[in-house]
Amino acid sequence: MKHMVFYLIMLLSISCSNRQKELSYQEPVFPIEKHIPAQILTDTALIAYPYDLNVDDSYLYLLSLVDGNWLHIYNKHTGEWVCSGIRHGQGPDEIATGTILFLERETNSLYIYDSSQSKLLGFSFDKEKKSLSCVSHKSFVEYGGVARTAWPLTDEHYLVNGQEKGSIGQLQRFQLYNQETLVAKYNTTPTADRNNDIAFISASQSLSPDKSKLVVGTLWGGILETFRIDKRIENISTRYFLPINIQFIKETIQPTDQTMYGFTSVQALNDRICGIWIGDKDPNHNSSIVCFDWDGKEIAQYHTDNILLKIAQSPEEPNRVYAVAASPEKGFYLVYFDV
Repeated sequence: MKHMVFYLIMLLSISCSNRQKELSYQEPVFPIEKHIPAQILTDTALIAYPYDLNVDDSYLYLLSLVDGNWLHIYNKHTGEWVCSGIRHGQGPDEIATGTILFLERETNSLYIYDSSQSKLLGFSFDKEKKSLSCVSHKSFVEYGGVARTAWPLTDEHYLVNGQEKGSIGQLQRFQLYNQETLVAKYNTTPTADRNNDIAFISASQSLSPDKSKLVVGTLWGGILETFRIDKRIENISTRYFLPINIQFIKETIQPTDQTMYGFTSVQALNDRICGIWIGDKDPNHNSSIVCFDWDGKEIAQYHTDNILLKIAQSPEEPNRVYAVAASPEKGFYLVYFDV
């Protein structure tokens, strides 16, 4: 019996040792690194806090609650304001707390997830009339769990970041539903310390335009995960750039004197990933745009002179990045970069 106990202890020690080796962190090293200037698109945009940003071949779509409207549309070539809509509220076509804006290119539909009401609303934008109308409603309340975020896939399939009904204790992450039927899930967190799992709730997430891949980048520390979304949720890669050092005080995440900040925002494209990277103990150093492939391999880093909050790219313009920037003088404003 003593030999058996000793053997189990050795196995646990080896397992923990291997786990720590897996979690060796190394800051990203980019083969291309250069400084790029910003071009101001407009500094008179209607922006409070920018929750999300997206772009197509003609327009910029900004998710920001201003004057009772959640969505604001701008001409991406001139910066001219086009229209605003989607009222703030709890009505059937209204949004209380918008968190994710997804542009479905096949149908030219805009999807906004309302985290307060656990619903995903789809809108169409009439480019001739310059107006928005609600075309679809999907409630996740009847699922019985917690849907922190949700994205539309195809044929009544949905990807959800949340907790299943009856789940207690451990953080759950992603579920794949066919209507209300759970068909796949992924609950692994890439941390050695389960107390750090909470950092993944506030991580930035983005679904690729073709809906086949998902990227997650943490603000606390710097961990980048990529996933393939098909009939299941499959991890493609996990990159450990900066360790998570946080403390949980009065039900909120607080930094420590060792806290390093990673990604403030990520955006998924079909062939690559872009993000805003800090890589510093100062959370205000969010002025760097970084690019990775879907295996998490570094492609390029672009240093700017701007504080950046959200970025967006379209497949039609692979060498241009649009962004919401901020400064004490201008407040929030829209810029673009040629990379």
